Amino acid sequence: MITVDVQTPLGILRGARLEDKSVALFKGVHYGEDTTRSNRLMPPRPAQFWQGVREALN
Repeated sequence: MITVDVQTPLGILRGARLEDKSVALFKGVHYGEDTTRSNRLMPPRPAQFWQGVREALN
C-alpha cells in the first residue's frame, strides 16, 4: 500500500491507497466530538480543526 495525504475542511488526513489505486483507506476518522461523560445524551458536536497531519492508518 501507498500512503496518501488528503486535505479535508478540518485538516490533512493520511491514509493508504492500494497500489492499483482502486481503493483508498482512512481508518478511525472522527466525524464529531467525544460523546462520553458530560456530552452523553447531548446533541452531537462537529469535529474540531487540527494542525498538521492526522494519521488515519489504524
